[in-house]
Formats: sequence, structure tokens, C-alpha cells
Amino acid sequence: QGTVAAKSLFSFGGWLVNFCILVAVFGSALSSMLTAARVQRVIVDTGRFPKIYGTMSKKGVPLGPVICQFLGGTLFIVASSLQGLTILTTFISCVSELMCTIGVVILRKKQPDLERPFKVPAYHVITPLTILIYGAITVNTIITNIHNVAYAFIAPAFAVVLWFVYGKAAKKQ
Repeated sequence: QGTVAAKSLFSFGGWLVNFCILVAVFGSALSSMLTAARVQRVIVDTGRFPKIYGTMSKKGVPLGPVICQFLGGTLFIVASSLQGLTILTTFISCVSELMCTIGVVILRKKQPDLERPFKVPAYHVITPLTILIYGAITVNTIITNIHNVAYAFIAPAFAVVLWFVYGKAAKKQ
């Protein structure tokens, strides 16, 4: 019982491997959650989301996005499973990375003279390879887990509606 890494670390190996996984998962989750919350806070500041959504805690944490992420994740686990939530977040992450990489290609074509603080080494090899890999993972996830992936379109659809409703209100001011 246990993994090769756990067995190779003697009797405390299983505990150590599990502890390292736990730290990595919580660190990644907190980083993603708080980064996304701050991005959403900027959207509130531009007038594209309701002001109440941008409420800050005494320590400067955007409460609206954090609470919405918590409630959305909890409701999804209740409606589906923790595995379903993991599949959903992995799918959303892959789609985001795919869109960012395609955005790099589009920006290079539309604005070739734009100053770039960082250039991708071996751009003509790495960029298509990245698009291919993320595209394959995304398509595979859609084919094998369509019931979980369908939820990935609910929140963005709601956000798009809010974006346009509050965007029109922001333009009138």
C-alpha cells in the first residue's frame, strides 16, 4: 500500500508525501482564489460589476468574490462531487491557459512592434506546442466529462450579462 515515493521514504514516507501534497494543494488553492478575487475587484472598480461585490474585509480581502467562489464550489460539490469540482477547475484552467497562449499569437500578429518585457524563447516551437497540448486536454475533458464541464459555462454567462448591464450604466455616468 502506498506509492513508490512513500515506500522509499521508509515508515514516515506516506505521512510526508501526504503532507507535501496537502501543503501544495492548499497553497495553490489560496493563491488562485485570492488572485481571482483581486482581478474581480478591479472589475468592480471600473463600474462593470455591482459595488457590493467589491466589499473589502478589514484586512483588504475582496469579500464578494471569495464568498461567491466558496458558495459556488460548495454548491457544485453538493450537486456533483469533489472529483467533479476538480475536473471543472482543471478544465477552466486549461481553457484560460489556451486563451492566453492564443492571445500571445494574436498580439504578435496585430502589434508586432509592441515592446515586450519578456519574449518566449523558441516562440515558433513552444507556442504551437502549448496550444496543441492545452487544446487536446480541453477537448478530451469535454468529451469525457461533459456533465461536469457544462457547469463551466454558467458562471461566465452570468458574468457576461453583468458586464454588459453594468458596463452600460458605467458609460452613462
